[in-house]
Amino acid sequence: MIIPNEIKTTHKKRELEDAQHVKNLQDVCDSVAIYDDKGEDLKYILSRTIHEKEMVNLLRIANLATAQLNNVDDSEIDDNSLSNDFFNRWRREAELIEDSDMQMVWARLMAEEVKKQGTVSLRAMEMIKTMTGEEARSFSHILRSHLNGMIIARPAQGMVMREPVISGISHRMLLTLEEIGLITGVADMGLHWSMSANEKKINLYHDSMSGISIEGPGDFVLKCFIRLTPTGVLLSKIAEPKHDINDVFLIAKSIAVGNPQLVFTPTIVMKTAKN
Repeated sequence: MIIPNEIKTTHKKRELEDAQHVKNLQDVCDSVAIYDDKGEDLKYILSRTIHEKEMVNLLRIANLATAQLNNVDDSEIDDNSLSNDFFNRWRREAELIEDSDMQMVWARLMAEEVKKQGTVSLRAMEMIKTMTGEEARSFSHILRSHLNGMIIARPAQGMVMREPVISGISHRMLLTLEEIGLITGVADMGLHWSMSANEKKINLYHDSMSGISIEGPGDFVLKCFIRLTPTGVLLSKIAEPKHDINDVFLIAKSIAVGNPQLVFTPTIVMKTAKN
């Protein structure tokens, strides 16, 4: 018996429809799709839902970036347009961010790049995108011990580890921040940093509002610190917290112990826009 081609085609189409129906049922059971009794195709429902959520994230971050730029003088804005490479990479990552702290980080990344192209490298974005909200909050906390690109630290765990002078986060989190490339030197390797005061005043900055004034003569030696990586330095400027001057007092007190020949004066720093 010869079966007409029309019948073969109809039968094949029915088999495909049955297979698609089974697949749709499985997607609903696996929670990768939802059922809509209006008859709309499940894959379009899922696609629309995801797209709408991503647009909400992107618009929220864009509004945060705009709010920051509203307070910036036009003379500080780069005349050149954003590069397509930066914007496409930023958009692809920003639309996935739902944590409010991380949304603020991505807003500041955009604002800084708008002010000066090349401030945020694609490599830095690649590293920052791995951060969680908890990690962002922990990094902001250790900046309370920040001085001139370093986190002033003290010995911990039998002198083999270092922790920020103004502590409050676990060593596990410190090691995590080191693993994702924001800090280095959590383990005490015996390294130290020094500079000569040469009988003149030196200012080391804590944040945009405060710092420590050092007066000589003599060398200033710092033996216990955790260093910020280049990405950590970038993020410290973007996510820079504004802390009480008492934080600077605590930092000055901790490093004065190893430098009795010098005078350490916590101070309010008046910076110009160019700084």
